[in-house]
Amino acid sequence: MVLTALTMEAKAIAAELGWTPADQDVCIQVIGLRAGRFDRGGLGQFDGVILAGLAGGLDPALGVGDVVCDATREKPWGDLPLRRGKIYTADHLLATAIEKARLFRETGCLAVDMEGGIVRAAAESAGIPLLNIRAISDTAGQSVPQRMVNWVDDVGRARPGRVTADLIAHPLLIASMIRLGKQSRFAVRRLAEAVRQVVQSPAPV
Repeated sequence: MVLTALTMEAKAIAAELGWTPADQDVCIQVIGLRAGRFDRGGLGQFDGVILAGLAGGLDPALGVGDVVCDATREKPWGDLPLRRGKIYTADHLLATAIEKARLFRETGCLAVDMEGGIVRAAAESAGIPLLNIRAISDTAGQSVPQRMVNWVDDVGRARPGRVTADLIAHPLLIASMIRLGKQSRFAVRRLAEAVRQVVQSPAPV
């Protein structure tokens, strides 16, 4: 099973895999930001869960599009050349470089998401391995305007009214919106490529 928070992540992964809803080998589901749409039922019927999405960088060495992963078990995922390390789950968007630097010092985690801890607990309860794959969309040194979290709904679809109102009131946000849009599109392509590598890799003996 492949889970994503955002629709754009799911679409990119489906396109990379050549996936359709009729595919019996892989299931793709969108669970929303903070896993608000996550249905834990039925996890046990799968051999493993891949949680795939964008993340904020905490390690200053990570650039936009770099891919990191955090696994509950190493063996089921083979020996793919992915950078491994802890990914922190936050209950809100870490909007400033100062927040990211503090969290990196305190935890040593490579990146931050908002769904990993929730899905991890469910996977462990079901007795199946989880691989959390994240592509960096904003780096450790980059701040993200807090207002932008309200520009999309819980699965990442734009809210045009809120976007327009905010840009009229705060035109300096336009540059940030364009930059983060480009970074997110690049990162989601790298994410989809990484998921394909995992899905298509031979199972370890």
